[in-house]
Amino acid sequence: MTKEQAYEKLELPVGTDLQVVRQKFNQMHNEFLMQIDGVSFNPAMKQRKEQQLEELKEAYKLLNESDSIDDSASRPYTGKTFDHGGTETRSSSSEPSKPKGQQAPPPPPPPREETYQPREQAPPVYSAPPEKKKSNAGLFVGIAAGAIIVLAGAYFMANRSDIGNPSASETNNTEASRDSATWETVLFANDSTTYQHYIDNFPNGIFAQAAKDSIARLQTATVDDTPIATAPSQDNEITQQFAAQQERIKQLEQDKKEQAEALARQREARERQEAIRNKQETTPKVDVNWEANYEEVGPVYGDRRKVIKNGKQGYVSLDGQVIIPPIYDGFFNSSSHVNRLPAKKGELAGLIDTKTGKELTPFIYDHIQVFNEGLATFRLPTSSGGGTGYMDINGNEVIPAVYSNAWSFYDGLAIVDKGRRYGVINKNQNEIIPFGKYTIIHNLHGGRLNNTIPNRFKALTKDGNWILINEKDEFLKNIDVHYQE
Repeated sequence: MTKEQAYEKLELPVGTDLQVVRQKFNQMHNEFLMQIDGVSFNPAMKQRKEQQLEELKEAYKLLNESDSIDDSASRPYTGKTFDHGGTETRSSSSEPSKPKGQQAPPPPPPPREETYQPREQAPPVYSAPPEKKKSNAGLFVGIAAGAIIVLAGAYFMANRSDIGNPSASETNNTEASRDSATWETVLFANDSTTYQHYIDNFPNGIFAQAAKDSIARLQTATVDDTPIATAPSQDNEITQQFAAQQERIKQLEQDKKEQAEALARQREARERQEAIRNKQETTPKVDVNWEANYEEVGPVYGDRRKVIKNGKQGYVSLDGQVIIPPIYDGFFNSSSHVNRLPAKKGELAGLIDTKTGKELTPFIYDHIQVFNEGLATFRLPTSSGGGTGYMDINGNEVIPAVYSNAWSFYDGLAIVDKGRRYGVINKNQNEIIPFGKYTIIHNLHGGRLNNTIPNRFKALTKDGNWILINEKDEFLKNIDVHYQE
């Protein structure tokens, strides 16, 4: 360690008077002892403070050129200083001699100890050129002596009430220093255990209320699956308490989540009850004698029954609620299970939604067949040009009525007829088997037992032979007219 580093350890400028160095060392030495005593509950912090104290002793030893640590701060002023090179200089001015028999005035009382505040690093002091070193040192000593006298006077005025009881003043100062040193350690640890330790030892301390507020903050803090940051500690008891605290936080979060889920279930139950109540209020009461309102009530067909009133047909639910009002002249057979039903008004047909009774198309068709693979054939009346096409379940005409006849789709293919010329199309109206190549074409899908067999067709050739072809119009084999799969 160099002398510059030693001055830095003592927080003094380079070249400070030796007597000031001794006073500063004694002050910092006592503070470190109180800090070590205040952190005895934290072995890691105590070890660090003891290491800092040893470094302080080493710095003082280098500057004092002595191994002993005594109460030398009370020695008379020597005027001895250190420069950067370690050479000693003595002030050019010396104190005038005291008249013989005159008693020397008592030394000023030490400066009043204040509560601990973080110390700022003293700025570096640069030595003057060699020829001016002596005069600058004397000027600095004079300024330092004046500052000491001013501080001593201020201390005397501030503590004149304690002159009659010096022990009480020393006790208060010592207790305040221990309070500050302990609080510094507590802030470093930043956990509930060390804050509580501070409150137990300093119930009326300067930072007692701050410690209580910190405990409350740590106990109510909730961080999503992230532990609260604390300083590392070798104390097993503190570690266990910290783990217990984390478990408690997780338990509180779990309780909060379960409470929110319970409230959500209660809200859903209330909404269901309210929906049932509203439905009961809006649902008309069932007329147990509803059958008497109709001329005829047909058998049960799924979830509805056909009724006739004034010669018109309709459908009602099993408890008599009207689904399709009895205003139609008839219905086409429908077994497609898509909630669509072709109906007739007079001689024309239209499409109805069997769930709501809504008419999906105008009544302009000669007939509408059952749906298969989402499409149904329709035929226009002769007065409208005739022709057969396909509509979807919403009543939209997706393939126009350009064919003389058409059959249902199977596996995406359907047989159509154009003036006695048969062919096969897909749902995009593309020709798969050309029109007129065969005299007759039959789809074997409806008669075969194994529905996993690809589309095959039975076709009659121009020379009168029945053959089996696939969906690509490829010859498979010769068959007879009764052939089935």
